[in-house]
Amino acid sequence: TIIATQKWLESLAPGTMVTGPGLAKLESRLPPHAFVIPQQLREPQSATVGQLAWLEYGLGRRDDLWKLAPAYLRPSYAEEKAKQ
Repeated sequence: TIIATQKWLESLAPGTMVTGPGLAKLESRLPPHAFVIPQQLREPQSATVGQLAWLEYGLGRRDDLWKLAPAYLRPSYAEEKAKQ
């Protein structure tokens, strides 16, 4: 889901963990009750994805690789430009 920044900030419940590479722009606006992940851990790591996948595999979860598809939340720049 994509929502306005202010609405997202207001929706953060106490103890909510926040992370991501874009957080640097918002860090000063975060409510004091939000738990901010340290900056050196905010970038996605392929090793972490692999570890999570291995845990899921160990639990017996299997995905059909031929059915995987990206979920785009907004149009690409080219699509936006084409509409103009």
